[in-house]
Amino acid sequence: FFNKIRNCHVNAQVYGNDCVGGIAGGDYCGTYQGCSNSGVINGSTNVGGITGKLGNGSASVERCYNTGKITVKLTSGTACVGGVSYAGTKLKNCYNTGAVSLTGNGLVGGIAAEFYSGYSNYNTGKISGKGKTLYKGEIAGNAGYSYLDGVTVYDNYYTGSGKKSGSESTSWKPYQSKAKKVSSITFGNCSKLSSKYWTYSNKHKRLILKNNKEA
Repeated sequence: FFNKIRNCHVNAQVYGNDCVGGIAGGDYCGTYQGCSNSGVINGSTNVGGITGKLGNGSASVERCYNTGKITVKLTSGTACVGGVSYAGTKLKNCYNTGAVSLTGNGLVGGIAAEFYSGYSNYNTGKISGKGKTLYKGEIAGNAGYSYLDGVTVYDNYYTGSGKKSGSESTSWKPYQSKAKKVSSITFGNCSKLSSKYWTYSNKHKRLILKNNKEA
């Protein structure tokens, strides 16, 4: 079946184990549009601000954002933690400003832990991690498919001091993900964020989504 979830907003504490999200735990075929989470999220393995997991090529998250703090602490195993989604395809015009942290082994990213395809997103949240085997990025823990797919993750922005991604699915640099470090999220700095979807907020001093204005 195919789910369409639109204009849902959550401001509550969310706790769980596998596949934990502010809007949905996990979905292989859903479309999420105009949704947001501002609540604290705590999980054990696969965690995202909007979805815990987003699967195949028909699934997407569009014009959504997370401002809530996301925390995962492991005692064993591995985890995937993302500001918008644990894993995702077609993550478009989304953003994260919440702190995202992983204590333990795995992947952690400002937009997604495993970011397969998407564009025009930004992250300003603090991304932190501590583990023997840890892949950490301001945009993605790991990004892209392979060199056969071309550049699938592009036109993303971040303000933090870390790397854009902890690892890349291809070692061929021309096909690796594209993201730009900027001093602030404005139209001048982020030219690929279209005014069709974004507007500048004097309150927040950065761009926010037109259809889903941040309070």
